[in-house]
Amino acid sequence: MSSSAWLWPRALAHAPKLVIADEPTGNIDPEMSLEMMELLERVSEMGITVLVVTHEHELVHRFHQRVVTLKEGRIISDVPADKKEVLV
Repeated sequence: MSSSAWLWPRALAHAPKLVIADEPTGNIDPEMSLEMMELLERVSEMGITVLVVTHEHELVHRFHQRVVTLKEGRIISDVPADKKEVLV
C-alpha cells in the first residue's frame, strides 16, 4: 500500500461532503492510477462529492462523470456525465 493510501481512512473518518484530489495519479504507475481512480469512484458512490484535478485524459474518459475543462483559469467546457460537450 502506498504511503498516501493511509491518508484515505483518516480523510473519510469525519464524513466529508467533498473530497478534492489534486493530481491523485501523479507520479504513480498506470496500475496504481487505475486503483486510485476506482477508490475515488467508490468514495463518490458513498454520496461524497469528489473533485479530481488531472491532466490524464485517458482516465477522464474512462471514469467520465462530469468533466469541466479549464484553460487559462476560465471554464471552456462543461460536460455532464454521459452527455455531449457543453461549451461555455
